[in-house]
Amino acid sequence: PLVEGGPPPMQLADGNWLFVYNAAQSLEGVADKRFYNPGYVILNGSNPLQVLQRASQPLVMPSYIWETQGLTPFVVFVEAMRAGPTANTFMAYYGAADTNIGALQITVGGDQRHGYTVYADSVKPHQK
Repeated sequence: PLVEGGPPPMQLADGNWLFVYNAAQSLEGVADKRFYNPGYVILNGSNPLQVLQRASQPLVMPSYIWETQGLTPFVVFVEAMRAGPTANTFMAYYGAADTNIGALQITVGGDQRHGYTVYADSVKPHQK
């Protein structure tokens, strides 16, 4: 799979870092088609070369029509993030099918000792 860096890492309340990246994978059963989706790693705040946790599944998959149809179909590509309204919540902004713009709220729960839970909820999409 293809992996590309996303926006700058965001610091968690415990001092570690959430780093969102973008990845491309082949669509099963569809020749010459890929889908793009974000994943994440949690990096050690004292040594960011140490990966504490890596996503086993994408944060989101292209599923809305405005993510699966457009200039480049099946794309969710995170470009920017900012701190959210509470600790360990972040707003992520992404390109969808190279035609639209969407937003996600990413929430990080748990901790380094017990493991992190990271999930994303879609926010109302915005068309270009």
